[in-house]
Amino acid sequence: SAAERVVLGPDPSHPGVILGAQWGEAARAGRDKLTIVTSDSLRSLPSWIEQLVAESTGKSDTGIVPVPTPPSEHQDSWGQDRVVLFLDTDADPLAITSSSAPSTHLRLTSVEDLGAAMYVLEVATAFAGAVLEIHPFNQPDVQLAKDLAKQALAGDLATPDRPTLDSADPSVGTDLSAFLANHRDGDYVVVLAYLNADAVATEHLESLTDQVRTSTGLPTVLQIGPRYLHSTGQLHKGGPNTGLFIEIVDNPAPDLPIPGQEFTFGELVTAQALADYAALEQRGRRVIRLHVEPAATEALRRVDALLATATERRPGD
Repeated sequence: SAAERVVLGPDPSHPGVILGAQWGEAARAGRDKLTIVTSDSLRSLPSWIEQLVAESTGKSDTGIVPVPTPPSEHQDSWGQDRVVLFLDTDADPLAITSSSAPSTHLRLTSVEDLGAAMYVLEVATAFAGAVLEIHPFNQPDVQLAKDLAKQALAGDLATPDRPTLDSADPSVGTDLSAFLANHRDGDYVVVLAYLNADAVATEHLESLTDQVRTSTGLPTVLQIGPRYLHSTGQLHKGGPNTGLFIEIVDNPAPDLPIPGQEFTFGELVTAQALADYAALEQRGRRVIRLHVEPAATEALRRVDALLATATERRPGD
């Protein structure tokens, strides 16, 4: 069995061992998109699971791609690359329908059991790493983006070779649609937003992410930069080359100085975004850059509408 092929602890029946063996074997078989569905009382948990799974397993060109998914998403739209984790509580149960994807349901008696569930998931991630034959306790590709950010702050990092899309350009929807059309079976999409993600901006980013998901039919997630660099950033650069990345940037404002440094917070974020783009390119990832100005929220609304129009007009759709 899968569990027998990894180094077992004293109790091979531990739920974390079994779950990790299932995840690892599923990923080896092509089901490497861990779809995470939680009830509302556990809605903050997927962000933690994302970091745990992505940073631990996304290396050596393999890994498990966490995909936080709302309970309302139709399961019949999921492809053959999915494995599902349902989490809920006795007081806040999910209405789970049958799914063709392999799934595990973790039911907590109450939210006070969350610590035990997190421990199970940590064990599962470590054992999944063993099945995938990678080291789950390092982050070799995170350092690359750090080094490139230092170069960017020093003015030594070249700007991207490919032109940055402009939200004011009427062809931005067509250009973005063409980029997304170049996907393959088993791919996923990530929207990497280096913006001030307040409530209004986040709403528009989520709408754009939904539009991308609809137009491609692929697992699609939203990540806010630069915080994702120390979580899913490892997976993006070190995991399987199955991601399409849309990096969204603006001119940070208002800007503030960083005490004791020669650069501002805005300059630091700009450098980190440029560095991550360069790191993705160095790793041979498919990535495109979108600049949204002058008002990011209005620009996102415009891009969303133009992408929808371009997708409807795309031949073959």
